[in-house]
Amino acid sequence: MILMLFPTLSFLVPSHAKAAAQVTVTPRFSLEAYYDTNIDLDPNNEKDDLIMVYSPGITIDYFDERRGLELDYELGINRYQDYDENNTTTHDATLNAWYFLTRHLELSLTDDFRKGNDPRDVREETIQTPLGEIPTYDIRESRGRNKYWRNRFNPDLRWEFGRDRYVDVGYTNSRFENDREDLTDSMENVYSTTLGYRFNVRHSVEIEYEFTDAEFDLPEDNQPSEDFIGHDISATYSYAFSRHTHLEFTGSYTSRIYDNEEYRPDYDVEDVSLALYHSFSPTFSAYATLGYFWRNIQDNPQQTNPSWELGISKRGRHWTFNSAFEGGYRERYIDRENLGYEEFWSVTADFSHNYHDKWINTLSWDFDHERIGGESSNTRSTIDFTLTSRYNINRWLATEFEYDYLRRIADVDEDEYRDHRVFLRLIAYYDIIRTGPRSPR
Repeated sequence: MILMLFPTLSFLVPSHAKAAAQVTVTPRFSLEAYYDTNIDLDPNNEKDDLIMVYSPGITIDYFDERRGLELDYELGINRYQDYDENNTTTHDATLNAWYFLTRHLELSLTDDFRKGNDPRDVREETIQTPLGEIPTYDIRESRGRNKYWRNRFNPDLRWEFGRDRYVDVGYTNSRFENDREDLTDSMENVYSTTLGYRFNVRHSVEIEYEFTDAEFDLPEDNQPSEDFIGHDISATYSYAFSRHTHLEFTGSYTSRIYDNEEYRPDYDVEDVSLALYHSFSPTFSAYATLGYFWRNIQDNPQQTNPSWELGISKRGRHWTFNSAFEGGYRERYIDRENLGYEEFWSVTADFSHNYHDKWINTLSWDFDHERIGGESSNTRSTIDFTLTSRYNINRWLATEFEYDYLRRIADVDEDEYRDHRVFLRLIAYYDIIRTGPRSPR
């Protein structure tokens, strides 16, 4: 998908460089060796192996006053010492592009592509909060090996007709294709529009609507269809007490209508929440959200539960700390398991220490408990702990050590597993082209 975008985006980059344009081209190469104690995440047949990964890659940044392009691609050549039938080549590519059609009208485009065969499909993401972007990892696990590719394509048009007054129209296409015939392939199209309006320094509102059309290619023809359409409507009112404190009230409505009720009955969710955000200082902020949701299931009793979220962000001269505790409900589609609606609670934290950009240490921890399908008899918990230490030898060479522990505890014995992984990396990178500072976005 991502390679098909270049003809469309060629207009973003002029044929000759302008004086105001900023360009950076950084090729890189990493050599990685890691030991994995359970390469298939199988509780009954644990296989350990030593894997070598050779990864050439390149990053390209371009921007001027009206347009920008950020492109990253990495090839991964994976070689297993004992189980060489798992040898594979992976591809990871991301694209971010934007273009100001006028001073207040911006067209942007993002695309994220991955092709691999690891049971752990780890996606680096961020949670957008009033405290800024909090890094997180979206992990999708399944037992056994499977060649797959996934892609997320998102064009967006934003018109700002005043300060903090805007209309945003977007489209997202997400796909997950598996090589294994016993797994479900999935595709989701989401059409969205958002209106944001600030009345004055204290009062503002944001109204959003999304229409979802999800299709699933099932392993067996006689299975009931999992396809559905969905409607999501939300409205948020924000009141600012001061520059450092503001309050948000949000009400939302979600509807899921399935093609075949044999798979899952239709349902809708009504959710209300109240959130308070406060900055104690330029380096210390916190927020708290408390809500309640009602899930109405066709021909079933209504389900009700509270929802909550607590978070803090603190940074020092050489370190940062972020933590969040949240619970409520969520939906998980467009991955290996397609679990759909589930109730959950989770605790996440990450601590990073940066010693003069030479030695960077990061510690992250995540505990996630989920109740799948709203059934109390089907629960599982996942623990993920990661320690990374990176040392930048000079401007073009770095070494990295990483330890990762993953543990799942579940009602279903086949869903339980544990895995330890230890990584050693040598990374070489160099700006062969660099004019001006890096992109500010």
